[in-house]
Amino acid sequence: MKNRLVFSFCTVFVFMFLLNTFSIHAQGVGKGLIWEDTRYSGVERLGTGMKFSSNEPVVSLKAYCPQPGSQGAFGSCVGWATGYGALSIAIAKKNNITDQSEITAMAHSALYIFNQIKVAGCQEGSRISDALELLKTKGDCFKADFNPTDCATQPGSAEHSKALPYRIKDY
Repeated sequence: MKNRLVFSFCTVFVFMFLLNTFSIHAQGVGKGLIWEDTRYSGVERLGTGMKFSSNEPVVSLKAYCPQPGSQGAFGSCVGWATGYGALSIAIAKKNNITDQSEITAMAHSALYIFNQIKVAGCQEGSRISDALELLKTKGDCFKADFNPTDCATQPGSAEHSKALPYRIKDY
């Protein structure tokens, strides 16, 4: 996959839905998402003329979703939402793959992202902006290629090479 992916409005919407879903599951396990209002206020916005109304068509990306996973004891919801969720959905949509078992088998790694961007320990969480920047610069490898049982293991050169083709163009 030589072309970088661009997260569309619909994919970002699913990303936010998945982020909220995984954040809910993280309660009592770890902090997960670190809110960063000051960083968000500095992010370049889409044109201010964009208007959305209740008359817009409803779009579902459910057919492109991998099977839900569990972050376990880690505060890794941002990695799950951005890599395993949004990136896997975007690639399945681009390639028109709707078989959930096939999408799940090719799902991207939550821990490739989380283990590189966590702010401290395994339950302290991470920032969305850090995850998206990592997806832009490094990409994300498949979960099958990097799924350690701890949050300290860092990906090596083999995983970094496998991740590069799956960089996003922007966010």
